[in-house]
Amino acid sequence: MKILIAYAGRVGVTAECAELLKKGLDGRDVTLCDLKKEKPDLDEYDAVVVGSAVYYGKAEKCATAFMRENSELLQKKHFAGYICCGFTDMADKYIEETFPRELRRTAVDCVYFGGELKPDKQKGFFKKRLVKMMRNDIINNGDSDDEIMIRILPEINPSEITKLAEKLKKL
Repeated sequence: MKILIAYAGRVGVTAECAELLKKGLDGRDVTLCDLKKEKPDLDEYDAVVVGSAVYYGKAEKCATAFMRENSELLQKKHFAGYICCGFTDMADKYIEETFPRELRRTAVDCVYFGGELKPDKQKGFFKKRLVKMMRNDIINNGDSDDEIMIRILPEINPSEITKLAEKLKKL
């Protein structure tokens, strides 16, 4: 079975997850495709995984356009999706907004692989500053009673990647 992992991101986390998923599919015929650089021919593949980073609540435009443009064909293949973002508590909402209902309904799975807040990889002063502020807010987020809550910084979740790889291997 030929598997395509098509992904789109800005700071490398989504690509890193694609690489980890490919590793988990050891021995399978897997092709990686950065949707920001190329458009793959889906006819060659039995299964397609689409991964997208989510920034400021929105999935990468090229990933959503790719799914919209190829919706009918993707529904005829084994489809899976993953997102990477810095906010675990928003993952279910972002999955629902990123992957069209018709694809989610027939998907092998649509999952959250985690994410990382990387201010140094952001372009522009404003974005770098905003991501630094978000990281600081997560680390030292006080509630109304002045009790300090330490929330775990987002990170890639290898166990979710492994679970999806195992599901794909069973196809």
